[in-house]
Amino acid sequence: MSQRVCLAMLVVALAACGVAQDDMVLSSGHAELGVVGQRAPTWHDVTWHGAGARGRDVAEYRGKVLVLYAFQSWCPGCHSRGFPTLAALEKRYAAHDDVAFVAVQTTFEGFAANSPERGLDVVESFELAIPVGQSGAEGKRSAFMRDYRTGGTPWTILIDKTGVVRFNDFFLDEKLGARWIDRMLAEDPIIDAPLPELAFDGWARERASVPDDAPPKRATLYRWWTRACPFCEASLPILETLAEKYADAGVEVVGVFHPKPRLESLAQLDRDEVRANSNALGFSGPIALDLDHSELQRVYLGRVEGAQATSITVLVDAAGVIRHVDPGPLLERVDGGEGTRLEQELRRVLELDTSR
Repeated sequence: MSQRVCLAMLVVALAACGVAQDDMVLSSGHAELGVVGQRAPTWHDVTWHGAGARGRDVAEYRGKVLVLYAFQSWCPGCHSRGFPTLAALEKRYAAHDDVAFVAVQTTFEGFAANSPERGLDVVESFELAIPVGQSGAEGKRSAFMRDYRTGGTPWTILIDKTGVVRFNDFFLDEKLGARWIDRMLAEDPIIDAPLPELAFDGWARERASVPDDAPPKRATLYRWWTRACPFCEASLPILETLAEKYADAGVEVVGVFHPKPRLESLAQLDRDEVRANSNALGFSGPIALDLDHSELQRVYLGRVEGAQATSITVLVDAAGVIRHVDPGPLLERVDGGEGTRLEQELRRVLELDTSR
């Protein structure tokens, strides 16, 4: 018997579906499946098929609730439960422009039977007029499966309007799916909403005085960071580079230090140590203090249910409107890792070429 096994052989109550053994949750200590609470990974290995097929990526769906469905053509559970649920939800939210549906065939076995052409036929057989992608082929493991830690099929992923995965599982019925979608639709929108007035607890490094001949401020980046944080160590130098690169375009970058554990007063904080730590991480810009994480809560954590990372970055335009949130902890990479989504969005705010 192949080392690829069927989940139904392990759990009788579950309908048959393909499961990749090396990603399963077993008592032998395999890692948990899924990426709930994390930024939805990019679809860098997905090819698209069917009429009007074109390159797509998950970031194109920011501002919408996204239902992302991973399947295989020969998976019985996909046909008996997964696709019927997907079709019911797609019909239910057909009039909602802020809900989108995408199906990706994540082939890890039966490569001839689970071909791109067969995947497209299966989706169309359920009368679904949605984008259909393919990830995985013989000799080439699906990066989509790896990045989303799906483990097999059917696997449904629900992504909120900020691009954070809120739900993923082998099983989702229409009732539960609708509850999740309605909840995410009703959430306080962050993108294109005014930035709450920030009341920091002071500054470890003040903002520099603005010369009379300085360009008008067109955008501000706020990056929450803390000490002993490898994600901050990786991201702060990128923020420093952006500050230098776009200073003449009216861009300011503010580091927001949020200590862990939280502090109650400035008397508990050594500001010299914060500045030294910032310098060691390669960031020389102004440093605001959010001792009890209250501003982080008002800006992001209190508005996005399920958000976990605290090292986030917020892009605000000249009018004080939030234009982009990188939910962290690492900055989202694009262009094969050569750039960041944050810089793309910054250039869009500055009305510059976003292809660079």
